[in-house]
Amino acid sequence: MEIPILPQNMVAQLYKDIGVNLENYNADGFTKELLPYCKSIAGTKVPENFSDLMCYDEKKSAGELDAENSLIVYKNLQNLTPYQARDERVLSAISHVFLAKFAVFRHKIVLDEKEKKIERHFFARSNAGRDIERYNVVGRLWWHGYFVDRCREEHSLEELVHVLCTDTDFRQSFIERPGISIIPQVALAVILCKRRLDTENPDNTFFKGRTDSSPNRRWYKMINLAGGTRLYAAMSSQELFDLFWSYMGQVSGE
Repeated sequence: MEIPILPQNMVAQLYKDIGVNLENYNADGFTKELLPYCKSIAGTKVPENFSDLMCYDEKKSAGELDAENSLIVYKNLQNLTPYQARDERVLSAISHVFLAKFAVFRHKIVLDEKEKKIERHFFARSNAGRDIERYNVVGRLWWHGYFVDRCREEHSLEELVHVLCTDTDFRQSFIERPGISIIPQVALAVILCKRRLDTENPDNTFFKGRTDSSPNRRWYKMINLAGGTRLYAAMSSQELFDLFWSYMGQVSGE
């Protein structure tokens, strides 16, 4: 079937009526209630059993779950554009119709805090779009896949999505720096540095810590400062990787 889109007035009504509809935010979702009101996005495709395709493995960490499910979401929402993936009408439709069960599982939505978490994970109200990339159950996963796909060059989508997502400290510190990640080859070089670091030292704690003295903060600062004297957009991902890896060695050796 084609990807559904809700009318804006219905999204607003759903948001207003969260408290009334609490019992509907469960394994069955709102399929029967909402599908008759949805329009569809021509040329797109979503599996009717989308919810069943998601990974619900409780033995996996949050980062591992996000890696697996980012690939599932990105690959199965066929022909969805970045513009549509920022449209709350689309994200709310997919969240409510298909992924209610998964949202409850992944974000541990329990009764005593259900309303707040439903607002965060089933909708996308942020003016700056951060609710989409950080919280919305569909948007955050789709954007991880898209982010990697646009910069990966000849590298494996699956492998690099796992590098980005599995270490949640790395993912958060990286994604929150759009100035670094906006140039595709810069984004790829950073991810490749992370991949090499994990290969050579699987137990590294480089991306732990969020103070100014943390290694990852000092590394990002070096990358930013060098960007003021070098034209990153004119450099290849290999050149950038070599440069950034040398910075990582300097920070680690201090």
